[in-house]
Order: sequence, then C-alpha cells, then structure tokens
Amino acid sequence: MTFASLENYIRLPRVDQVIASPDGSTAVLGVSTLSKDETSYERAWWAVPASGGGTPRRLTRSAKGERGAAFLPNGDLLFVSARPGVEPANEDDPAQLWLLPAGGGEPRPLTALAGGVSAIVAVADAAPVVVFAASLLPGSTSVEDDAKRRAERSKKKVKAILHTGYPVRFWDHDLGPDEVHLFALNLADLAPEPADLHTRADASADAGDKKDAAPTYPAYLPKPVDLTLVPGRSLDHASGSLSPDGSRLVVSVSVPERDDAHSAIVSIDVASGERSTLLEETGVDYDAPALSRDGNRLAYVRAVKATPAGPTDNELYVADASGADATLLGGGWDRWAETLQWAADDSALIVTANDHGEAPVFSMPLDGSAPERLTADGAFTSPSVDRATGAVLALKSSWTLTPHPVRIGTDGAATELATPAPSPEVPGTIERVSTTASDGATVEGFLMLPEGASAAKPAPLLLWVHGGPLSSWNMWSWRWSPALALAKVHRARLERVGQGAVHGPHADHRRRRGPR
Repeated sequence: MTFASLENYIRLPRVDQVIASPDGSTAVLGVSTLSKDETSYERAWWAVPASGGGTPRRLTRSAKGERGAAFLPNGDLLFVSARPGVEPANEDDPAQLWLLPAGGGEPRPLTALAGGVSAIVAVADAAPVVVFAASLLPGSTSVEDDAKRRAERSKKKVKAILHTGYPVRFWDHDLGPDEVHLFALNLADLAPEPADLHTRADASADAGDKKDAAPTYPAYLPKPVDLTLVPGRSLDHASGSLSPDGSRLVVSVSVPERDDAHSAIVSIDVASGERSTLLEETGVDYDAPALSRDGNRLAYVRAVKATPAGPTDNELYVADASGADATLLGGGWDRWAETLQWAADDSALIVTANDHGEAPVFSMPLDGSAPERLTADGAFTSPSVDRATGAVLALKSSWTLTPHPVRIGTDGAATELATPAPSPEVPGTIERVSTTASDGATVEGFLMLPEGASAAKPAPLLLWVHGGPLSSWNMWSWRWSPALALAKVHRARLERVGQGAVHGPHADHRRRRGPR
C-alpha cells in the first residue's frame, strides 16, 4: 500500500510544473522522482497532448536532473541542468542553460558560466530572448573575470563567506559568497552546432590554461549580457517579465530599508542596461510584475508590510507599461492572488487564490469588477495560459489527489491530461464540514474518514490544525499528508480483523471499545 509507510510515500513520483507550448498542442510536465541513493529528487521533463489522452513521452534524462523550463516562441524548450556538456563531466559542475530543439534531437548547452545558472526569469512572447539568473562573485567585472576569481578560490581552497550586510541566510541555506545577476541572451542568431565542437572546446580550454592567460568564454556559445552589474542582494528572489519583442525587462528587486527591505519594480532596457524605477514605496512590497502580451500594460501585486498587529492585504493592480494610471482590481475582493498571468487576448488576468479551503482559478476583469471563478472544485497551481486557444493548463490536487495536469477551457470545463505519475488511491474519503462560532463567524474544515469508519464503527479523532482564513486549503502537500494517518488506522483495523475473535477476561470490553 502506497501510504503504508513513510518510505513508500516519499518514493511517489511528483508532478510539480506544467507549461503550455506556444502552439497549444503540447503540455510539458516537470516530474520529480527519488534519486537512486534516496537523498534527493531528480526532475525530468515529459510531454503529453494538451487536448487530453495520449501517452506521456519523456523529453530529458540525466543523472543530475533538470529544473526551470520555458518555451521560446518557435517551440524550442529551455531548461536548466547540471548534466555534462561538451567539457568532461565533473561532479561539482554547476547547472547551465540548455535548449531542446522543437524539431527533435539532443539538447545543447547555451551557457558555460563558472558559477552556473540558477533559474529562467523571463522569456519574450514574440522574440527569441531569454533572461536568466546566475551568480557572480562580488567585484567580478565580467563572466571571464568571475571564472578567474573562482579558479583562484578553488586553487587556494578558500571556502569562507564574508558577509558585509543583511540578509545572510534564507530558510535552509546561506547566501553568498556570490551575488545573483540577471543575464539576457538573444538567440535569434544562434548558429547550428559545428561538427568540430569538441575540437573548438579543447582549443578554448587550452587557451585558458596558459599561464597568466585570462579565461575565455567559449566562442561556440552565444555571449550573455549582464543587465545588473552591481546587484548586491537585490535579486536573490527576483521575478520578472519581458516585453513581447524582448527589448525591456520589468523585474521586482529588493531595496534595503533600515534593518529590513522592501520590493520595488524597475524597468531595464535589455540593449543598454539602462534602469529606471517604476513603482516603489517605503514599507510596501511591489511584486510579481507581468507585462501584457501586447506590452502596453503592467499587472502587479502591492502589499503594505505586515505588522505584529496583523496581516495586510495583497492588492492586485493593472497600470500602463510605465506604472502610471493604476487600477485596483477585484472590486473589494477579499482574497490574495497567488499567481497571475495575462489571458491570451489581454482581456483579463488569470489568477489563483485561496478560497474557502480551495485554490480555484479566476478570471480577473481589468475594469475593477468582481472576478469570475473558472473552476468548480479543487486546488490549482502552476497555471499556464495556452496562447493559441485561451485555455489554462494547471495542476489540480486535493488531500486525496496528488497534483495532476488538467486543461481548463474558457467555459471552465476541466479535462484531465495524461501523466507519468498517476495519483495513488487514498484509503478514505473527504468531505467539507463547518460550524458557527460564538461570535457568528463560520469556521470551515475538512473531515477525512478511513475506509469502513461509521457511527457504528467509529475511528479515533486526529485534529489537524493549520493555516486560517488567509491560507486554509484542501491541497496536496508533499511535506505532510493526512492520508498517512488514514492508512495507519485502516491497517490497524485490518490487522484486528485478521486476528479473529478476541479471548480473555477483557474480550467484551475490547469489542465495545473498537479499534484504537
């Protein structure tokens, strides 16, 4: 049984992302599986028909796995991976940006940065331009200079991190010693890989090995352009959006504020690197900037900093591309938008938000009126708008359904897509429950019952308290799962049935008491 043990549970494959191809025909899924040594998860990319049916087809396979994928307008798939490229493989080789051609063939590397690539930040809708995040050591003036500095640190076995500011740590890992930069790549002139690629790579490596010679960036790769020369810690968690032609990037950046920081939205010219601030207020975070598909409008989330007295609202706005003439969306909507994308025709925003224990997909009108709920039930994550049809691809889940890819039509009808990681059967049922508190407030929750439980055959009660009005959900989590508790009760019940009649002086009492 899948939920009979924690070991079985963690071995379940996990679908954690879905993206729509530009022509709307294909959904690409990120599927993570437990590594051979069971110490980490490795992701691969799979393709399934976006219309439903069909058989999942694996696109990538590597010992180190992949992450962060996005489509170019011509259907080529970009992703980040530490798989070996042209150079001899090294266990400590960092991840790079890769391209899988739409017409088929092997993936090819697009970068060779000494510190590696950490994430794809944005891809233009109508041009082969991508912006990605990569780290350089402080003071590095170029990618070649950074490679030289890293080589010196490695040669002298320097692993110390010198912190001169705040923050120094995020959740479970230290920040630094390097700093996140944003780089742009224009792939319009990407040449086919030459037949003598290995020879060229060896020649480049030999030149870099000459005494006192500065490291050179491989000539067979397109040269990335650094858009953020002295970033500090401002881009550790940046999110951004490119104009359709790839000429302009809008991105959220962290700005120091006394012993804290706030987020602002800035605009960066991709050709010159010229930067201007669009939205910024002390004590306010501006996040999740998203340019419309025609490039004329900007959507974003504005949130006043929370205080010990309580949380504040996350407000969704749309403005012109310069950040002016902003309109508050939602008509007083008492919800927090978790993700936002523009509809295929720019007529609305497609957002997800927690709502009475679920996370539906909503269509948000641009005139400030109330949003329209598109999905009937379930929790939805990783929404991706199909630019060809206006449909939305997303992952649907609940406490009894692992994340599963679906296609949500413009009429709200959801079609399940094929997946290489089908949801296992959960040993129980789930239903919504509610009560009214003494102050008249409605308190909602979900009741999960193990198989066979009834008034005549009661099960023990486990009270699972988490979240509250701001983040109460019926959404699958790989961090915790009540299905494990259901399985334990169910297993104990089966074991007692298998033991047959109970004998001894306490037999009657045990029969009355039932399973514990």
